Amino acid sequence: MQSAAADEEEYSPFGSMIRFVNKVSEHFEKDYPNLMIHTFAYQYIRKPPEQTKPRDNVVVQICSIE
Repeated sequence: MQSAAADEEEYSPFGSMIRFVNKVSEHFEKDYPNLMIHTFAYQYIRKPPEQTKPRDNVVVQICSIE
């Protein structure tokens, strides 16, 4: 799915980002079960997606710059 379509479906620009990060975390999960994948949510992508949630091995850090 393309980024714009994912963002539209999720009602958030973070939709495509969290889907990408989830795929990365899924790739490493079997070989590295204790690995946590970390990503940032800056001002532009702070609104959480409507459907996709971070996997258990994904950490989203909110970055407030106000």
